[in-house]
Amino acid sequence: MSGPKWHSPITQIHNHTVLFRAGGFVVATYGPMMAIALFFGFAQGAWFLEYSGGDGGWMARFSLLAVFPAVVIGCRRASLMLDLDELRKNPLRAILKPGFMLQGGIIGGASAMLVGASMKGIDPLLLLDTAAFTMPLSEALGRLGCHIYGCCWGRPTHSVPGLRYRDRDSKVLRCRPELHNVPLHAAPLYTSLVSLGLLAAFTMMLEMPRNLGVYAATYLCVHPILRFGLEHFRDDDRGRLGSLTHSKMYAILLFIAGCAVFYVSGSHGVLAQFDPSVSFWSTAREQFWPLFGIALSGFFVFGVHRGKVGTWLGNHDSEDAEEGT
Repeated sequence: MSGPKWHSPITQIHNHTVLFRAGGFVVATYGPMMAIALFFGFAQGAWFLEYSGGDGGWMARFSLLAVFPAVVIGCRRASLMLDLDELRKNPLRAILKPGFMLQGGIIGGASAMLVGASMKGIDPLLLLDTAAFTMPLSEALGRLGCHIYGCCWGRPTHSVPGLRYRDRDSKVLRCRPELHNVPLHAAPLYTSLVSLGLLAAFTMMLEMPRNLGVYAATYLCVHPILRFGLEHFRDDDRGRLGSLTHSKMYAILLFIAGCAVFYVSGSHGVLAQFDPSVSFWSTAREQFWPLFGIALSGFFVFGVHRGKVGTWLGNHDSEDAEEGT
């Protein structure tokens, strides 16, 4: 007789795409995972700005009202580039269909930060650093949601222990039913581990002498390089232009932006300030309500579907360009 499978809820969590159903709505497990990622990611942003001598309360409120919406809009706009045919044939259905692409969110969030810097009279490099510092933790946690939801799936593998998706609601099996029970590279988990490594490096840099903009430039240069490497393990649809996927094209643009920020940071020559007495947990408690608002919004945007998983309207007959990031 086999022993108790106490580990099964952990190792098989990717086969639990749906958290629960209520009436005509479906709540995907992706929702609460993204809520956690957004809460702690934006809490880290509020803390970093306060740690750097800024106003953490303003950062939390501005994130709720401007940065998070800009991230979502950026993710959606980039994702729509993978679904141009449906966008031309049925714009409303294409727009009101779940689908997010990380690089678009980076561009949207950075744009909102630059607007906020102008409004608040803050050095834009400081706000770009704030955005960059939040990204590794946000992505490390967010990719766990991708892992459960079944998007951003990996290539079939027999060289390493692979994930076997059996839940027909998972994105991978809705798009590629022939991959049922096929071992796949755990691409989202690889990204989570790499992101945690980048977070560790960023944390070590906190009290080192550095110019404003170094975090932003480092992230914008390192993230695309890592993305190019991780693309080798992925097998989801990311669109192509010639030999390059859309993800790689965005990565090239981000890398160029990172080089530009490095140049501006060096010529700007403003040293970063820091106050090590500022506590992350104190900031998170003090700014709980705006952070909770971001998390709750993320829960609905990423987790609540209608009728079936993969639709906000309940009447789609195509899953071709959904939540891949």
